[in-house]
Formats: sequence, C-alpha cells, structure tokens
Amino acid sequence: MLLDAITQRVLLLVEGPDDHAIVCYLLASIHPDWSQFIDVQHKGGASGLVRAARAIRLVSGFDKVQKLAVLVDADESPEKTDQAWAEERRLFLADFPDRQMQYLVLPSSIAKGALETIFLQSLKSDSTRFQCVSSFMTCLSGHTPHTTQAQKDKLALISYINASVKTPYSRVGKALEQGARNLFDFTDPAFQPLVVFLERLFDV
Repeated sequence: MLLDAITQRVLLLVEGPDDHAIVCYLLASIHPDWSQFIDVQHKGGASGLVRAARAIRLVSGFDKVQKLAVLVDADESPEKTDQAWAEERRLFLADFPDRQMQYLVLPSSIAKGALETIFLQSLKSDSTRFQCVSSFMTCLSGHTPHTTQAQKDKLALISYINASVKTPYSRVGKALEQGARNLFDFTDPAFQPLVVFLERLFDV
C-alpha cells in the first residue's frame, strides 16, 4: 500500500524516516497539538512521493483531506524537481478544485541537495566544528561512493552530529529524537522557508 489510512484533514508527505522525525519535531515546536490537524507519512524517495500523491484518492480517509502537502529533496535537479511538482499540483487541483496542495523543494528550487543541506547551511556560523567537517569532506572527496550533493550533505551532517555528542548515531532523525536537538538553532534563517511552509499547513 502506498499510503496508510489518512487520519487528519492535512496530509504531509515526506521522503524518509529522517525527514519524518525532523518534520514532526518542528511541527511540535510550532503547535503542541499538531497531530490533531496533520498526518505525516513518509514514502521512500521522490518517486514514492509521486506515486503516493497520484494514488491518494484511493486511500481510506481521503474524503476528510482538505490539504495535501509534499516535502521533496532537490537532489541533483532542483529546477526539474520544482517543475515536476508544479505539474503534479496543477493536476491535483484540476481534479479537486475544492482542496489545497502545496509543495516545497529542499534546500530550494535552485540548489542541489536535500533536507540535510539546510542543517549544514545553519551551521556556517559555528566556524570551528563546521570547518572541521568541511575539511573532512574535502579529504574524502573522490574516495567515497557518496557522489550526489544530497549524499555528501547527509554524510557531513551525521559526521558533525557524531563529533558533537557522546553517543554516535547512524541516522539524523534518531539523533534529533534522542539528544542532538540543542546542536541546531531552528530560528536560523536557513530553516525559515521550511518553518514557514509547516506553519502554513495549519491554514485550511
């Protein structure tokens, strides 16, 4: 099944479990009772999000949905990703003119990367540790299978986290759930587009 039964009037689709954990944390910081309004589901990559969005009308609970929202990584083709989701939005609204749909490409519609990229952007003021991670990534360049910007940023971010905490983590989402939250300033401008996007989910 592409989607679980939908439980709330807003359905937010994200790519993976890390995205899910991060988004749920941010939603909780915006509205303590966010789960009474928003159902967050993760569906394994951009292609999974497309299939899920197109099959939404077949999912139990779709009748209650007033807004569909999607967070998608830019990966290596930010402009192409933005154009593809603009078309998905057009088709959705043509079929369901009484509903809403919005999407956000991360880190932006003009920059390669992923959700993790905006975390790295927020760390640039932490010159010492950030420069250490940057030097580490430069040293590894050409010697790892991490070839895309998104893959490199995921590795850089988990390296930064593990250099800053006592217990190492293998996933960013788990690290945020268990004690790495204070490493990041979620009021930093790098997070602003994502935070604004999430705030607008409550406007239905």
